Amino acid sequence: MLLLVSTWGARTNAAIRPYMNEKKVPQLFVADTDPSNEDPAHYPWAMGFQACKRAEAAAYAKYILQNKPNAKIAVLCSEDPSGEEWRLGLHDGLGARAAALIVKEVSFAYSDPGGLDAQVEAAKSSGADVFMDLTVGKFATRAISRAYDLGWHPRQFIPNASLSIAAFLEPAGLEKATGIVSNARSKGWLSPQSQRDPAEREFLDWMKRYLEMPTMSMVMKWRKP
Repeated sequence: MLLLVSTWGARTNAAIRPYMNEKKVPQLFVADTDPSNEDPAHYPWAMGFQACKRAEAAAYAKYILQNKPNAKIAVLCSEDPSGEEWRLGLHDGLGARAAALIVKEVSFAYSDPGGLDAQVEAAKSSGADVFMDLTVGKFATRAISRAYDLGWHPRQFIPNASLSIAAFLEPAGLEKATGIVSNARSKGWLSPQSQRDPAEREFLDWMKRYLEMPTMSMVMKWRKP
């Protein structure tokens, strides 16, 4: 076997990673957020594509320190290793200030959707003005909606895994999701706003020059004002 590209899922990759490294088979752009994908000392033949959960949460923490240094933070995450990675990343990013800034940490089980509401209420009751909503999929939708319906409007963060507007934010109600902070692994290139970005213009010009196909031609025509 020459290499593997973008193998999907934390459990799948955890199962094959030791063998692939033993056989020195490259695992390129691994499609999961386990921190072992960023551990060249133990797994030199595995290379991740997206930031691990701990790194993602640490980035949010640094954003808070820079933009809201006196925040009162409530954290909602799942009762599993995945949620623990996000929680630890937040603590890592806040450093010595974590104990002072984090006023509430609550967790939930993905097997108990109804239990999420009570945890959001507990987060609100803490007096927090920053909500680390580290939930995925329909749970993010539910937490966003519940916080808004409670009359709680903190600075809210959601992970990249819950970023989809069509899948998760629109079902919650876009008015309820206004102001949410998240991150993307890549820049969009279809919207007029994105196309004003010099880097996006360079990419589109490259695409037009070297990959001129009917579909690309349609995109380039569509983007013209």
